[in-house]
Amino acid sequence: MVELLRELTNEGSTVVFTTHAVQDLAHCDRVVFLAEGGRVAFAGSLDEALSYFGVATPEEIYEALARDDTPGGWTNRFERHRGTVPQAADASAAPEAPAAQAFSGSATS
Repeated sequence: MVELLRELTNEGSTVVFTTHAVQDLAHCDRVVFLAEGGRVAFAGSLDEALSYFGVATPEEIYEALARDDTPGGWTNRFERHRGTVPQAADASAAPEAPAAQAFSGSATS
């Protein structure tokens, strides 16, 4: 299935692919990890995600999302990383507990 999706992207189509199978992430051009409540915790390449979360494997990203920070905190951290929010915004993080669930997507540039 992933090979078919790659063929579609090679032909110029944009493909959005949702998976919880971490072995599929290596086939994606870009991934998006969501914290609880659908808040964007990261968007970029898998290599960028591993570096951003400071981990060696995609599985560890899910673990980090579950234990480190709130959903709002992840969103604020990512926005600061991308330079879209001033540093002071971190204080507005929601007090909710993060979920271990994240999603990935693949699309061509």
